[in-house]
This record gives sequence, C-alpha cells and structure tokens, in this order.
Amino acid sequence: MSLFLHPEDIEKTILALEALKVGEAQSSFELEHRFKHRNGAWLWVETKGELEPRSGEIVLISREITERKISEQRLQSLTQMQKILMDISSKYINLPLGEVASAINISLQQMGEFVDADRVYIFDYHFEQDICTNTYEWCREGIEPEIENLQEVPLELVPDWVDIHTRGLPMYIPDVYELPPESGIRQVLEPQGIKSLLAVPLMNNETCIGFVGFDSVRHWHQYTQREITLLKLFGQMLVNIQMRTQKQRDLEQLLEKATDQNKRLREFSFMTSHNIRASVANLLALNEMIKAEPDNPEYLEMLEVTTKKLDTTISNINHLLNFEKEINQKEKESCNLAETIGRVVDLNNQIIKKHGVKVSVNVPDEIWVSAIPAHLDSIFHNLLTNAIKYGTTEASRKILIDAEVGKDKAVVSVQDFGLGIDLERFRDRLFQLGSRLHVASAEGQGLGLFMTKNQIEGLGGQIEVESEVGKGTTFRVTLPVKAVDPAASGALPEV
Repeated sequence: MSLFLHPEDIEKTILALEALKVGEAQSSFELEHRFKHRNGAWLWVETKGELEPRSGEIVLISREITERKISEQRLQSLTQMQKILMDISSKYINLPLGEVASAINISLQQMGEFVDADRVYIFDYHFEQDICTNTYEWCREGIEPEIENLQEVPLELVPDWVDIHTRGLPMYIPDVYELPPESGIRQVLEPQGIKSLLAVPLMNNETCIGFVGFDSVRHWHQYTQREITLLKLFGQMLVNIQMRTQKQRDLEQLLEKATDQNKRLREFSFMTSHNIRASVANLLALNEMIKAEPDNPEYLEMLEVTTKKLDTTISNINHLLNFEKEINQKEKESCNLAETIGRVVDLNNQIIKKHGVKVSVNVPDEIWVSAIPAHLDSIFHNLLTNAIKYGTTEASRKILIDAEVGKDKAVVSVQDFGLGIDLERFRDRLFQLGSRLHVASAEGQGLGLFMTKNQIEGLGGQIEVESEVGKGTTFRVTLPVKAVDPAASGALPEV
C-alpha cells in the first residue's frame, strides 16, 4: 500500500492501522491522506477505519475529498496572504522615513517565504537615462544575491520586458530555459540561475516607475494570480510610500529654499540700505557744499560719482529681483558648453587684449547642458572677468579654462595664477551677498560671486574653489550633463 501513499502520509497511516491491530483503546479512526491515481496525480482521500470485534478484521471506507482540500488550502493561503498584507499595510502607516528601508526588507522576506520564492526584489526605472537599478533584495539562505550586479542595467538589453511593464502588465516567465537562446531577457536571467520569474510593474497612475518581483532558483515554480495580486498590492504601497517620501522631501527643500531666500533677503536689505544711505548722505553733504561754493568743479565731479554709485545700486537691486524671477519662471534649453565659453571669451576679447592676458581654452565640443542661456553666459563671464581682474599680475598673465565630462556631469575649471584668496579668512564669506575680498578694488558691490553661485545652483550644479595667496585661484563648476555627442570632439583655440 505504501507504493500508492504520499511519502508525507505513510507514517501516520501505518500508525493508525497498527493501533487498531494491537487492540488499543481506540476501535476506529478517521484520517485524511493522499493516494496516487493511476494517471500519476495525487488525490486527497478521507478514510474511516473500524475494527470488527468478532472477526478482528479492519474495515476501511474511503471517499475522495480532493476538491474540498484544494478549497481549504486556497482559503488558508488567502487568509495567510491577507494577514501578510494587513501586517505590511499597518507597518507603513505613518512610518518615519528613516525606518522605511528596514521595513521594506522585512516585507520582502515575508512575501518570499510565503510564496516559496528564492529572491524578492525591487527595481527603479530611470527612463531618462535608459537604465534600471536594483534597490532592494531579499535572498533565501544559500541563494547568491545579485543586487550588486544589477546596478544601472541598460534597458536596451530587455526591450520586450520594458514594453510589457510600461503597459502596466506583469512579466511572468514559467521557464527561462524555454526562451530562445538569443533572447536578451534569457541572457540577463540565465547567469543568475533563475528558472522561473514573476515581475509586476510599479505604476504611479499611468506611469511605470519600477517593478517588484519573485525569482525561483532552486526549482521551477508556477506562479498564479494569487502571487500577482500580492505583488500588485505591495507595489501600490511602495508607490504610495515613494510619493509620500517625495512630498516630504519637496517640503523640506521648499523650507530650505524659503529659509535661504529669507537669509538672502536680509543680506540684500542690509546691503542696499547701507549703500543707498551712504549715497544719499553724500548727496546731502555735497548739496550743502555746492550751495556754499557753486562754482567748485571738484564738488560737481564728486556729485557725478556719487550719483552714478546710487544709480548702480538701484540697477543691481533690479538685477537681483529679475534674477529671482528668471530662476523660477524661465525655461531651460540645451546649451553647448564649448560654444558658450567660446562666446564669452570672444565678447571679452577687448579687455583680454587690453590686459595682455593669454586665455587657453580646452573644452570638448560634445558637451550639452540644460540651462538658461543668459545665466550660463553670466556664470563664465563673471569667472573670466574675475580671473582677469584679480588673477593676473606683472609676472603672470595666463588663464586656463578646462572641462572634463563624466556620465552625468561636466566639471569646468577656471584657473588663474594671480593674487589668490585667503580661504582660511574668507571661505565662509566667499559667495555671500556684498562680500568684497580684495579691498584694493573697491568699485564692486559684492554681487558677482553671489550671483554666479546662485545661477549655478539654479541649474542643478555646484561651485568649489581652491586658492593660495600669491599663487592663484581655481574655480570648479559642476553642471549636470544634458547629453554628450560622441561624434563631436576638439577644443577651442587659444586667445
């Protein structure tokens, strides 16, 4: 009989029969076990056994209960899945953002153990870069993790996969080895030892932002609608968390921006009120002096200088106000970095020749950045004219402009060999509104580097400085790359 019993049911069936034979207290039993059908399928059977007291024989009555057992198992499975989802959903309600990563890892393990998967993972799609990246992964003990190998995976390797997900559909592969050998999907999955796979897209309304999935490595696995539903519900929770996280980050950035703007407003108010009051005080004093000596040409010249300073201050106020407006309202465009720097050098050609400066430019032609063109021009105009003004001496009249490009950013260096800056004293004030680092040049109003820094940050970049007094200064501007044209190359000539 043991040949037809399911291996897991042999022991309990034999024990029940032997208990009747030895005449123990029990004279009957009821047992649920599995028998092998002649077609090879396992059927659930309910067997009732009784010991006939007169003959001592055992009477067995069996009936098939396969459908009932399947229904019970489905109900049990559904109950377990509901418990997991309730646990997951309650876990993420009002969960502090700092604890989200740990909670996600626990949830991946819960789902993996429930469906008997070997890996459970989350990927983010970055369609602007044509890549996807593995952000979370749980692996069963003994299963090799793959998260380190699945960073910035090119989407061009799996176009069919991406197409299915962007249409909001799950990717289900019951047998990876049934895919054509030349299939890009098989070439990605087979080295990971994957036999079966289910990956469900993460949808933010109609937009696919990633996917969550199960891998089966130890054996082939038939995933069902139950697993699809589980991943979809979990995926929606992930999207909600991501949206909440993004909103909180946006609020934090908005608060940071408002705080920064308030600080700049205070600095701006102090600087403008100081400069205007100084000019007005000079005008009042000059007015009295001119009344006393109306024909004194020196007083008239002083009046002209003071009036021009006041006009410059008011002009700078308008410039700053317009700058804030442009940052918030103007659309960015694709700008070629080499063309921009070349144009700035050409526009300053007269002052370059006047000071006898040699400007060497080495900027690859293929770099494009997303920028407000006028701001990009202003950034390099300010850095170049600063280098000419403070970075040239009788011994050195050389300025170097170089650029290097990486995968997603370009770094432009503007280097001079002039006065230099005492960074121990001035680093914290370097980009502040109204700061003047070289007292010998008092005509400026401390707007140039302030404007430059804010324009760069408005483009999503940053600026750094290295300097040594008496040896020169290097400003490094980092900007996000819009595109790199591999067909273009070369550099601008020296001026």
